[in-house]
Amino acid sequence: MDAETIMNLAPGPEMNKLVRDALAEYEESEYEQEMKWSEDNAAALELWKLIDCYCHCVCLAKLGTDIPPIISQMASIGEEGHRVTVYVGDWREALCKAFLLWENGKSGDFMHPNWEQAMKSAPERIFN
Repeated sequence: MDAETIMNLAPGPEMNKLVRDALAEYEESEYEQEMKWSEDNAAALELWKLIDCYCHCVCLAKLGTDIPPIISQMASIGEEGHRVTVYVGDWREALCKAFLLWENGKSGDFMHPNWEQAMKSAPERIFN
């Protein structure tokens, strides 16, 4: 799956299924019921633990208030040689997308598809 397709996925059943399918590479799926990885805090925290166990180095962060909300939260997976960082408005979505990009061999920084427009319409801050 290419990066553009992953970044354009909306949180919900399709993204959750892709995450579940990617996890099957690491373990027999104990998640027979539909886990809402991209929508539910508890499920996303479970995903964070699994990614940390299998992929190493998982980071989640909320960025400063001067950042447009559309890219205000980020998830990063990997280390210096192979790292994926995703900036979107929700940490659960960022974590799922970073994992899917990682699993598809991508690396680098990925922003919400509409972030450039959000930056153009963000108010300028003036500091004295």
